[in-house]
Amino acid sequence: MVSIKHVRRILKRGETAETYFPPETDVITTTTHADPKSFRIQFSQEVALIQAFEPDYHLPWDWPLTNEMSEDHRIEYCQRVARGAVEMDRVLGGHYDSDDVDHPLPTPLVSEPVETTIIPLIRGDTPTERAPCEFSVAEVDAPIAAKYGSHYMSRATGGNYPALRESVEEIHEETNGQPIIVIGLLSPSDRYGLCDLPDNVVGAAGLNQWISRVSPRESSPDEMRAAYDTFEQEVAEALDVPPSYDRKEVAHIESTPPELD
Repeated sequence: MVSIKHVRRILKRGETAETYFPPETDVITTTTHADPKSFRIQFSQEVALIQAFEPDYHLPWDWPLTNEMSEDHRIEYCQRVARGAVEMDRVLGGHYDSDDVDHPLPTPLVSEPVETTIIPLIRGDTPTERAPCEFSVAEVDAPIAAKYGSHYMSRATGGNYPALRESVEEIHEETNGQPIIVIGLLSPSDRYGLCDLPDNVVGAAGLNQWISRVSPRESSPDEMRAAYDTFEQEVAEALDVPPSYDRKEVAHIESTPPELD
């Protein structure tokens, strides 16, 4: 999973998702972030970056929520997220309608379709907040959706894994078991792990567990590969899904990932 900030950096190197990553990789880009005051780009800029980068999947137009927001403000942000997902899907799919948009685009961005699948983000902690986002999942006929969970697990907020689990369980009921990815939780099977989440969770993304398991600053390439293989297997078993790919089957593919400055 690649943040939109890193997408911009990779593009500046003259690379795309296809050229930068090994061919067996499913590239997912994301706009998710925890702080409403942090990195923010215009909708048209996001469209341009994704059209140029051409990832396999994209989580579009995130607007983070905070506990300090009023209920009306939180619902408004959820509506922005939902509308952005629908419009991004239309633009990338070649179905842009200038008469029915919140984000008018310049003509050069209304181009040929891009083979990028939208993964709508389900923001919100209550059914009322989540409703617009869940509607967007159905609107774009998404094969999978995403739930941002980092703020539930943050030490700064004291951590609230039970609230995350409850929210995911409610999403399962509200969407008839829509498959989702949980972002910000990658621990397979400890007290606050993936293994205790509902069956609709079929994928996960996180950084802290990856860093602690793989230790990229301290391990050799072979050690990192071995640690990653073990970690990937544990996550797959916790979610009861197959590993993303069989390393033995792709071992013959030559690829040298470039360094990111």
